[in-house]
Amino acid sequence: MRYFIPEWDDLVDPDYDFSTDTHSEKHNNNPLINDNYIWDIFGKDNIPFDGLLISIATIKNKIKKFNQIKEKGVHNFFGLDKDFPIMADCGAFSYIKEEIPPYKTEDVLLMYKNMKVDYGVSIDHLVVSAFSEQKEERMNITYNNGIEAHKLWKKQYKDDFKLIVSVQGETTDDYINMYNKFLENDIKIMAFGGLVRSQTEFIVELINRIISEIKNSGRKPNYLHFFGLARPSIFIKMKELENLGVEVAFDSASPLRRAWLASASCENNYVSKEQKGYSAIRIPQKLTGKKKDLIPADEYQILSQNTLKAVQNYGKDKLDLDSSIKILSDFNEKINERPQILESYRKTLRDKPWDKCECPICSSTGIDTIIFRGNNRNRRRGFHNTKVFYDLLKNEELWEKSLMGNYIEDFSSFSKDENVLIITSCTKNKLEIPDDKPVAAKDLYLGTLFDKVKKYSAAMGYEYMIISAKYGLLSPDDKIKTYNKVLSKKSDADDIRDQVEEKLTPLLNDYDKILVIAGKNYREVLNGVIDDRFYILKKGGIGEMLHVLKDSLPKKDSELNKFL
Repeated sequence: MRYFIPEWDDLVDPDYDFSTDTHSEKHNNNPLINDNYIWDIFGKDNIPFDGLLISIATIKNKIKKFNQIKEKGVHNFFGLDKDFPIMADCGAFSYIKEEIPPYKTEDVLLMYKNMKVDYGVSIDHLVVSAFSEQKEERMNITYNNGIEAHKLWKKQYKDDFKLIVSVQGETTDDYINMYNKFLENDIKIMAFGGLVRSQTEFIVELINRIISEIKNSGRKPNYLHFFGLARPSIFIKMKELENLGVEVAFDSASPLRRAWLASASCENNYVSKEQKGYSAIRIPQKLTGKKKDLIPADEYQILSQNTLKAVQNYGKDKLDLDSSIKILSDFNEKINERPQILESYRKTLRDKPWDKCECPICSSTGIDTIIFRGNNRNRRRGFHNTKVFYDLLKNEELWEKSLMGNYIEDFSSFSKDENVLIITSCTKNKLEIPDDKPVAAKDLYLGTLFDKVKKYSAAMGYEYMIISAKYGLLSPDDKIKTYNKVLSKKSDADDIRDQVEEKLTPLLNDYDKILVIAGKNYREVLNGVIDDRFYILKKGGIGEMLHVLKDSLPKKDSELNKFL
């Protein structure tokens, strides 16, 4: 599989002075020429991706850059070898609100030729719920542009670049129908767009449909690209597709951009080679938004510089951990930062992940890699994350197994007294007991779904366990105290994943099947352990899950059934 990264002027000053927070003279003279791309830092033999994706919509807005690309060609402009793959598309998100794309096929293909790209993508139009009334029209635009581009490419541009024909849709049926129509027109190099906001389950279903089409029809494409998908949880599915003889590629800037876009509570700004996430330590160069008027600008400059120096001194072993946290605590208090973030900062400073990394970013930048402050730190951290992601892609042993499980709509594949473990979730509604009084987990939770899972488990002769937002994984008889916490976001799932995996992993071989009846955030907790023994109830909400449970109870259990 090949990984392309979108190009968004991701440049850093190679001689930036982190001790004084000042740019180099070369940068000040001409950043476009003198600043470094990621390949300038890692070296052309060690670029942590397989290709570059550029968008016409992005580069056309920068006249000087666009003219230089047309004059020199993309490889010369970016300083990349001629055999390094560069792809171009029109940037469909830039005109998502328009009724029709602002480009014509003949103009775009000529532009691809003039820029000397290796791959050019046909003009597509995103199919999104916000413009649902335009669905058919947008799909027709995408399809007709694909057919037109393929005909013109065969006639005039076949020797200049490879054409990738874009596929769009809303449902998997939409995508598969357009994919098949393109195959019927002898189009074998395609890209699936509009998936970046799709649920992972949807993408897995789509890839499974493509795999089935190939196996059943005997027809297969030569190349499939998936726009905007950098999800380790689907690597295994992509590999299945590749094993059928299809070249597979995808693109995403997510590993890069999470360095500065992920919230501190997500602990995902910096990812170690062991796939462990850390928060970057936020010491902004200036206060913005609601915090702008908290401290006079000149006072803030002194405060932030002193805090920065303290963290840098910790990196040089000139300050201990507790003293560093105390200084960060004082800083956070003055800028109204949440005190809870200090625990994430403590984890980052305690583990010193930058010291354990041999990439050129961490080796040269040190602790400044994990300081959230300005482009030259944040983007370098993104370069590091990109390298870690690419290493993961190239090492199949490290891939998550989160989507090797079987997604099911009902329990028809289950029978009574099988060796099954049900995993369900804790509930917000709980038994009213004193805060310091422990009670069995099976008695504490009063939620409707939990109650029905208990009854279904008893009727079928299955065992069950509970994912608790506070305690991790629980057996029904585990004694616990009450609490007020649920898994409301992905970062909550990340917080308890290790704890759950440690308890669950030794138990998995005791069961033939693992049935998961839980909401999305609770399922996220299981990402690292799911394999083909797992059966995951795929339903939109609690009500639909309850309906499946009711319909699946053995009919002879009428005494139990009447309560459902």
